[in-house]
Amino acid sequence: MTTGTPSARAACTNPEWPAGSLLGLLPASTRTALLGIGTAVEYASPRVIIREGEQSTHVVLLRSAVAKVIGRAGNGRESLLAIRVSGDIVGELGAIDSKPRSATVATCGPAQLNIIRSADFEGFLRRYPDAALALSRVIGERLRTASQHSVDLGCNSVRVRVAHVLDDLATGYGRPHEKGIVIDLDLTQKELGELVGAADTTVHKALRAMREDGLVETGYQQLIVRDIARLREVSELAGAKPYFYQNISPAWTHDGSQGRARLRLAPQPGYAEAGPCFLLLSRRSCRAGA
Repeated sequence: MTTGTPSARAACTNPEWPAGSLLGLLPASTRTALLGIGTAVEYASPRVIIREGEQSTHVVLLRSAVAKVIGRAGNGRESLLAIRVSGDIVGELGAIDSKPRSATVATCGPAQLNIIRSADFEGFLRRYPDAALALSRVIGERLRTASQHSVDLGCNSVRVRVAHVLDDLATGYGRPHEKGIVIDLDLTQKELGELVGAADTTVHKALRAMREDGLVETGYQQLIVRDIARLREVSELAGAKPYFYQNISPAWTHDGSQGRARLRLAPQPGYAEAGPCFLLLSRRSCRAGA
């Protein structure tokens, strides 16, 4: 592990940040200020930077890194909740509410990070209101993604769920490529399955069908979205069959021990063939902020 001065930290960062990341949402002056706070660290190999259950309040700014957010179920099984890349921030929920970490965050390889004390981060947000607004947008998008994921699990096929995840990754973290949009996050099919809530064999079949349809191209440590418009049609982001939230009050049930609520979703008239579906809402469904 090595540390550096603020000027050295700024010099080694990528000037182009993914549009969906915190750094990508900030104006240049605010971005420079954020890159200049905290302690700069570098890891040459994978490292756990936040551990589920620990009592800590620092945030971590990913200057150059890919990190996985991992949750543990009650039976001890671990599952991939989200991917974070350069420009993202992790640990913001612990800094805000001072509660034990809700997930583990681990880098996937060499990483350059800023470890920022919660007091310093709060001071930065007070000095730069545009950063506070950008952080709110990041958190809001993560909550929206978690909500969509919950709906997907109850209502959509694996093919649709895979398309949703690939669209999110391409939009937030993809980079232009001569063949389309490349996602080079080195995700295994098992990890993609964990993101969509399906077995890796089922994900393999969905990807194969997408390859045959010319939607995606898979290769070593990367995936290329060949046709983002058609992918969104598959994911029902363009021309989705909408659902009305009907009979909500009488359809709610609650399990206090699990902190879960069950909501019946009824299809819009005209799409009765889809049938009703159910959505489980959990306190742990939005843990990706750690």
